[in-house]
Amino acid sequence: DAPHLAAVARPAAGPAPWGPTPGEWADCLRCGPDLVYPPFFHGPAFQVIAAFGRADGCLCAALTPGLPPLSWHRGSAVLRPRLLELLLQCCGLLDLAETGAMRVPAGLEAVHWHPASLAADDGTRALAVVKPRSGQDGPGRVFDGQVVTPAGEVLVTVSGYRTADLGVACHLAHAVHLGRCLAGRPGPSPRSVAELRNSEGASR
Repeated sequence: DAPHLAAVARPAAGPAPWGPTPGEWADCLRCGPDLVYPPFFHGPAFQVIAAFGRADGCLCAALTPGLPPLSWHRGSAVLRPRLLELLLQCCGLLDLAETGAMRVPAGLEAVHWHPASLAADDGTRALAVVKPRSGQDGPGRVFDGQVVTPAGEVLVTVSGYRTADLGVACHLAHAVHLGRCLAGRPGPSPRSVAELRNSEGASR
C-alpha cells in the first residue's frame, strides 16, 4: 500500500511537441513479442507490446489487445498506466537493440496525459513512437515520444525520458536478433531464459 511515485499534475499549455503522421508507421511493425518477453521480465498484465519496428528514425510499438484487467486496492485508476508503459518499453527495446544492454529508468522531464487518454480503455488501439536524442547531462541518450491512436490522436506525450546504464553488457545475443529484425532480416530468436543464457555465453 506504500506509494511508488508521487507527482503533481497541472494543465498542459500549447500543442503536443511532435507527433507521427497517421499511416506512416502502418507497415513497419514486423517484429513480434517473442523478441520482447524475454528478456523483459513483465508479467501478463504489462506485456503491452504486440508488435514493433522502425519508421523514419523512430521506433514504434503497437499496444497488445485484450490485456488482463488491472485491479487496484484503492479503486480504478484515472490514468491508463499501460499507455505510458508501452512507450517506456519501446525505449528499452531501442536501447537493447543498439547497445546490447538492459537499462533502468533514471528520470523524466515531463509526461503529458492528453484529454483523449482519459477516455481510453483496455480496448483502445494505440501505438507508441519514440525518438532518441543526445543527452546534455552525460553520455546517455534521452528519449521523446508519444502514444497515439491509429487516427493520429495523441494520448500521451513524454519529454526527456532518461535511462541509466547498469555498467555491464547483457543479452548480447538477443540484441543481435533484435537488430536483425529491425533491419528486416529476422532470424530465429531464443525463446527461453536458458536459451538466452547459453547464447549469451557463446557470444562472449
